[in-house]
Amino acid sequence: MPQIKTLVSLRLTSETKSPEQIFAELGVPAQKTWRKGERRGKTSILERNNGYEFTGPADESMSLEERAGALMDRLGPIIEAIRRSGCDNVELACVVYASTVPAINFPPSVIDTLSRLGASIDVDLYVAEANWMG
Repeated sequence: MPQIKTLVSLRLTSETKSPEQIFAELGVPAQKTWRKGERRGKTSILERNNGYEFTGPADESMSLEERAGALMDRLGPIIEAIRRSGCDNVELACVVYASTVPAINFPPSVIDTLSRLGASIDVDLYVAEANWMG
């Protein structure tokens, strides 16, 4: 049986607005923030922009489509504020770890919301042996 793990988040990035300024505009705390020039985790990569990230549900039984839909539903009350925030980039970031190549779909409601935000979609797909989940 194929094994799949998905992660979904909505990332807002800005060259000029700090995470604090984005929070002041949205009024909702992010699950993750970063500043331009900070080191990304334990890597040598330095962040090119300030960032503000909302993560999708942690329920591992949910598909990519369900997680993306749940995240957009949760952010529904602030979608217009995100659109007006003036961030340089808004992106639905998806990471999929799978033992076989999975179907990757997004419901029309997610596409509609992303379109209203002028957002892009980034999907990173990692296909590996079935024992990757430990």
